[in-house]
Amino acid sequence: MALLFAATMGVLFAPKVFGYVATVGDADARRGAGGALRAFAGVLVESVLAALMAPIVMYRQSRGVAEVLSGRDSGWEAQRRDDGSVPFWGLVQSYAGLSLFGAFMGALAWAVSPGLALWMAPVVVGMVLAIPTVWFSSSRTPGRWLRRHRILCIPEELEAPPVLRRAAELRAAAAAPQA
Repeated sequence: MALLFAATMGVLFAPKVFGYVATVGDADARRGAGGALRAFAGVLVESVLAALMAPIVMYRQSRGVAEVLSGRDSGWEAQRRDDGSVPFWGLVQSYAGLSLFGAFMGALAWAVSPGLALWMAPVVVGMVLAIPTVWFSSSRTPGRWLRRHRILCIPEELEAPPVLRRAAELRAAAAAPQA
């Protein structure tokens, strides 16, 4: 069991470690990521969010497949073109069942064996924390804080390339009222 766990962690974290080492080893990439410390903070934040979001994504995908196979509308919604935030009560409606199911499964696993509960903890915690995780990943506030501290940013987000700056100028000129 320990070998399986170690192999799984290796598969999950090796690309992150290699990417971080490559970023830190390249002076331009390191500066673009805000330095080695901010790049490391980004790896940690991304790792935690990815772990918390994995059960949520599996739930949504499984639910969609089950709905399609049962002949029901899977609820494909039109793309939101506003700020991308989701109303909190909409999150509660969408994910309260998953959170309660996660809490139930965690309690059941603990009743069977604390070792089993520890083994299932990454999935159970992601399910229980579905509402705050989706809120955090879809709310503008955390994104602003991360961007202000240059965490999880790429150079193009912090300073737009010339082609994007020119496109913004042309858009602004086209939107300006003609005199």
